[in-house]
Amino acid sequence: MRRLPIILLMLILGVGAGSIIGCRSIRPKEKRKLVIIGIDAGTWTLIKPLLQENKLPNLQKLIEQGSSGPLTTFKVTKISPVLWASILTGKKPEQHGITGFISARGFPVNSTVRKVKDLAELLSEAGYSVGFVGFWSSWPAEKVSGEMVSDLLSLGRYKDTSAQANAATMDYSYLMKLHQVTYPEELLKEIYPVLLTPKQVPREDFSRLALFNDQEWERFENDNLLSREDVESLLKFSYVSDLNFERVALYLAENKKPEALAVYFEGADIVGHFFWKYMEPQYFSAVPAREVERFHDTYRNYYQALDGFIGQLMKVSGPDTAFLIISDHGMIRVPREGLDANHSGTHARGRPPGIFIFSGPGIKKSAEPIKGAGLLDITPTVLYYLGLPVAEDMPGKVLTQVFSDEFLAKNPLRKIRTYDRKPRRVKEEQSPLDQEIINKLRSLGYVR
Repeated sequence: MRRLPIILLMLILGVGAGSIIGCRSIRPKEKRKLVIIGIDAGTWTLIKPLLQENKLPNLQKLIEQGSSGPLTTFKVTKISPVLWASILTGKKPEQHGITGFISARGFPVNSTVRKVKDLAELLSEAGYSVGFVGFWSSWPAEKVSGEMVSDLLSLGRYKDTSAQANAATMDYSYLMKLHQVTYPEELLKEIYPVLLTPKQVPREDFSRLALFNDQEWERFENDNLLSREDVESLLKFSYVSDLNFERVALYLAENKKPEALAVYFEGADIVGHFFWKYMEPQYFSAVPAREVERFHDTYRNYYQALDGFIGQLMKVSGPDTAFLIISDHGMIRVPREGLDANHSGTHARGRPPGIFIFSGPGIKKSAEPIKGAGLLDITPTVLYYLGLPVAEDMPGKVLTQVFSDEFLAKNPLRKIRTYDRKPRRVKEEQSPLDQEIINKLRSLGYVR
């Protein structure tokens, strides 16, 4: 009998990393539950003093019961879709294909540009039910085992050239005419009653973020134009977007009960960029006194609102659910006024680290900050925690220091060569709201 080549023999016997691909052995022996919360520009610079003042009780609980520390970001931190794609694929930009806000073909990047599978796809293929909400470049929403809500849901029809057109858009019904805003498609109709327009958000919600007299509130309430020269518009639409993603995530948690739920909040990045100067006006020239009075605590208040969102998700999740809180980078005060135009908070200089907070069954309780964690370590660590093999073509590592000794002993690390055996062939497609996306990016100063 002819001797089988050793590689073929290994495949038949199920030995070796590459043999797991496409086989049942990629499925976990034991399923676990996980909630991932992505906070764009979540920063220890603000979180630490708020913790000392007992202003973030839910984050405090997760930190005390788990492991946490800085998350090293990339050298270039300006482009959020690049960073989040790396976080959710475990791959470098040259591997996953998202390298900027705008694709090589000239339209805003979306899921059709990505060359490799992301965490939602990997977990779905491994038999996990998932619910992913709002992450960068997630439209068109792809088929998963569960639910996918794309970032297109957050885009109200706010055109920086037409306040009149904005005022005429009183609800989100225009989304119904678009395809793959969610997966499955019918999910959009199901979650539609959950969504709030800016007009429907009560005054007391916004009053927890900033101060308003009646005249200021009337102007704020009727503000329909997103503009970087109008910081109140940035606050308004950032909060409404995050609030809706929170409400959708809660709906999925309570009604669909995914084993892996993930939700993204963008507002902390925008508020940090534009409201830092009110928190520390002594470092900036000619900040109007009334604006300082109104917005002095807005940035800090926004983090307290996010802490409330986290608390709501903790409340509807069982005690057997782990929580992973991450950010793509941190935020610092601009080192010298004028460096970032309208921005008074920045991450373009100094490479401020993001946040990493992991708490739940199997996670070590550590009072000391973890060291050596980076963006590319998130997907390998999540795969390992959920009982799945880690791909050798993922440059990052499993953060074994965050797991208890008992967990590590019971769960030996498994590896495979790759999850991307074949190139991901998806026809690149432009979003029907590309102009709105570009207008938003322009109003934030991200593109010209």
